[in-house]
Amino acid sequence: MTADIEGRDYCQAQREEMNAVLGLIAAHQREIDRIEVELNEGIDNLKAVAAQAARFHLEAVEEGTARIKATALADRKELFGESKTLSLTHGEVGFRASTALCLATKKQTWDKVLDELLTTGRLDAVRISKEVNKDVLKTWTPSALANYGLTLKTTEKFFAKPDMERL
Repeated sequence: MTADIEGRDYCQAQREEMNAVLGLIAAHQREIDRIEVELNEGIDNLKAVAAQAARFHLEAVEEGTARIKATALADRKELFGESKTLSLTHGEVGFRASTALCLATKKQTWDKVLDELLTTGRLDAVRISKEVNKDVLKTWTPSALANYGLTLKTTEKFFAKPDMERL
């Protein structure tokens, strides 16, 4: 009977020790979080200072680009001919056209388009991706998996997660 009491005392002591260590982990995690917040605030401040310092240059780039674009548009045929790009001493300027597919109304969604394409049999406009369903394979027997060169591997990962709100 004394061994059982001693065993329970030992387990209680182990629990108390683990609980105390979790408290320390929580304190260290709070300090890590505080340091990260300080770091992010510092980065935000540095970005604001850099943006202010670069403002003049950004405006000059935008203004220069607008001037070049206006010239290119005004004399496009003479400058470019049939080409899309004009090579100059300090770089290139050019035009690129792109076509985007857009939903015609706010009520239309890509899911509705897909349903309509499937309903009307326009499978040429439907992309079907094939991939292995691993969730299904996890339910198979080891011998069935072996037929496809597969095995199940179970790993156990330990975690210690202090209750940050309580501590």
